[in-house]
Amino acid sequence: MPATDLALLWLLGGLLAVCAEFCLPGWIVPGVAGAVSMTYGLYQLWLQGANPWAFAGLAAALAMAACAGYAGWPLWTAAAVAAAAVASAWRLPAPWAALIAPVPALVIFCLTKVAGRALANKTII
Repeated sequence: MPATDLALLWLLGGLLAVCAEFCLPGWIVPGVAGAVSMTYGLYQLWLQGANPWAFAGLAAALAMAACAGYAGWPLWTAAAVAAAAVASAWRLPAPWAALIAPVPALVIFCLTKVAGRALANKTII
């Protein structure tokens, strides 16, 4: 397996671990392991000459997904976020990166949408 593919797997695994931290708040291990894994994946991609603007675009797409989901924006904004992630990821060195780029954006959109709905349903006693 090429090193670029492994670096993207580290990045995706770290993102899933951070999502697990959001689902199970208070557990420290998934968040720390996810952050370390994502940092290692980004470092490996940087060593292989990945375009830094691709990382900036992916980070912006993920931040936009979190904001849109938490604010309760309509579902078509998730499609826009996924398109932004694909447009950023085509600049990465792995050919299949553009295929998996919308997955983390859509997962973050859905998780923050659920979190926003749960916050709205909370009653203050």
